[in-house]
Amino acid sequence: MSAPLETATNPKDFKLKTRGLHHAAYLTKDMDKTIDFYHNLLNMPLVVTLALPEPDPFAGEIPVRGDVAGTRHYFFDCGQGASLAFFSWNESFGDIDPDLGVMHHISLNVETVDELYALKEKLEAHGISVTKVIDHFFCKSIYFRDPNGLYLEYSSSTIEYHEDKPFLEDPEPLDEAVKALGDKLSDYKTQFREGHNFVDPDNKKH
Repeated sequence: MSAPLETATNPKDFKLKTRGLHHAAYLTKDMDKTIDFYHNLLNMPLVVTLALPEPDPFAGEIPVRGDVAGTRHYFFDCGQGASLAFFSWNESFGDIDPDLGVMHHISLNVETVDELYALKEKLEAHGISVTKVIDHFFCKSIYFRDPNGLYLEYSSSTIEYHEDKPFLEDPEPLDEAVKALGDKLSDYKTQFREGHNFVDPDNKKH
């Protein structure tokens, strides 16, 4: 159990403790090959499978590149609690230039959701535009840009997931995912709650 958060009277004085990488998100035009490469060849276990609902649940909330409605979002454990994540590409993301890479965004880790809200208040106190806290079901996140235009996400995991206990939400996983996950598909299959609100209701308390 984490220690109680010591909040500053002035939000600007909150001292953030970033705890490494939560995930780095990329785009792929071939998720099956991506699963085979990372899960099988590089031995990075597939630990999260998401199929994002339609319409785009983040439209108007997260000014992120592309329309994620109906896309898959798969995460591979790269150690120390961090993941490499991939969105299945669609035309709304624009062309992929192999020479420039296929980076979508990077997410850094905080230990608690309380810290996430404290960081949001600190950023806003410094005049930085920040999204509401978004509830992804397995983690909660905020999004903003750095002075270079880099899109940053800060996340706090709300559900434990790892190689032996993956978070599997995709109702129709790809063939390579079925092969990679085996019996875990039936043991750890979940789904977004009906009517799940991706905007964390606790935003109203802050």
